[in-house]
Amino acid sequence: MYGTDSFNALSNPQDTGQGAGAESRASFPSPIATVRLGGITTYRIVDDEDDDVLVVSDGVTTVEFACGLPGPSGRSVRGAHHLAEAVAEYANAIEAHHT
Repeated sequence: MYGTDSFNALSNPQDTGQGAGAESRASFPSPIATVRLGGITTYRIVDDEDDDVLVVSDGVTTVEFACGLPGPSGRSVRGAHHLAEAVAEYANAIEAHHT
């Protein structure tokens, strides 16, 4: 996205996700979609296997966050916590720029 071929992110699934200062990094493909935060809607649904799924949509792009075929696990719980921490950190950063 925006002319980049990849971006750096935390590589270790066990990593605590301590933000920009984290030492462990890997290269991942560039994002293929953008979700506008100003129009975002989030909700939780239950799939056919009775597993929880988080849905995020801006009315144009919709993304599902799911545990995958093995179902809920410690790794998926950690991933959900990492996502929540990253979103909170991002909200704080854009709030600081806004005020």
